[in-house]
Parts: sequence; structure tokens; C-alpha cells
Amino acid sequence: MTKFHSKQINTLIIIAVLIVAGSFFTGNTFNNNATPIASDTLTVIKPEKNYQIENQLITSILTRYHFKEFEINDSLSNLIYNRYIDALDHGKNYFLASDIELFNKQRYQLDDDLYNGDLQFYYDVFNVYLKRLNERMTLTDSLLNTEFDYSIDEEKGISFYLYYGRVKQNITKGSENCILDY
Repeated sequence: MTKFHSKQINTLIIIAVLIVAGSFFTGNTFNNNATPIASDTLTVIKPEKNYQIENQLITSILTRYHFKEFEINDSLSNLIYNRYIDALDHGKNYFLASDIELFNKQRYQLDDDLYNGDLQFYYDVFNVYLKRLNERMTLTDSLLNTEFDYSIDEEKGISFYLYYGRVKQNITKGSENCILDY
């Protein structure tokens, strides 16, 4: 890992710590805007209005006063994007390729979002992650609750689960959504 990447990682960690610390000073409890999606416990999270000002303040402080000079540009935006997606779905088990294609549209916009205090991208990606996680758990539960029919000569290995991140299969209908590998 180069010094440049190490410097960027340290900067991102500092940004995250400052956002959390800033939330404590503003009296945020991290659950004010949680709204239920359906009857289950899955909730959609969204940034609060004060996060924009906090993000702009932290970005300004880091770009002006950090002891290691760095530039917030498309290169850093790409690095932030890759690290965030990898942190949520390192094994490529949850996000579909269509999700990644949608996220890629904002890959080089994240640096501008930092200056504008816009955190919506991160919340949108995380909400999609929660949705895919819930779908995966539901699918696994349905497979485990199905009675085994030992009279049928069939083979199922872990290939379905490895394939899930690329193509989401509808078990009951046997159809596939055509999705590219990311």
C-alpha cells in the first residue's frame, strides 16, 4: 500500500470519527429518522439535516488543517467508493450487478458531495444493502423450510449461493434476472 493510499485511509477514518463526534455534540441519537419499510424490522435510514453542515465543516477542516496535505478529487472519490462497496459486500454476495451499475453513476461524484455536505449516496447504498440482506435471509429461510424429496435425483451445491450476487434467481418460478458480474 502506498503512502498516498495510507494517507487517504487515515483521512477517511478521521472524517468518520469527526462525524460521529459531531453527532454527539448536536444531540443526535442516530435513530430519529428511521421509518419502517414494511411489517418487518427493516428500516430505511436517511441523513439528518444537520449532517450536511457537519460534513462540510469536517471536510473544510481536513482540507485546510490536516498535517498531511491531500486533495479531494475524483481519484479520492473513486477510492472512497471502492472501499465503501467493499466494506459492505466484500464477498460480492449481496449487491446485484444492477445495483453496482446504479451506484457507479455516482462513483466520481463523491468528492463534490463531500464539499456540498451531501451524504445521501452512502445512505442509499446502505439501504440497498439492508434490502438485499433481508432478501437473502428470506431466501435462505424458504430453502431451509422446504421439505426434502429424496425420490428426485438432483444436485445442489453451494454454486447457487456463489451465483446469487451476480444473478438473482426466483426459486419458485425458476426464472433469472439477467445481471452482469461486477
